[in-house]
Amino acid sequence: MNPVYEKLLKCYECYKAKIDFAPSVAVVLGSGLGNFAKTVDVKAELPYSEIEGFPVSTVP
Repeated sequence: MNPVYEKLLKCYECYKAKIDFAPSVAVVLGSGLGNFAKTVDVKAELPYSEIEGFPVSTVP
């Protein structure tokens, strides 16, 4: 199996174990966009650091 696909499957399985519903939309916010989250109905948050195999930003 393709190593990239395997990594994506691992991320997907990790997210499914932590979020108990199937979202129709996901928003990934970078620095400077945190206030945008205040304008939408957030049902769940999942930090990068909690997704197995997902790269974590090293920017302070």
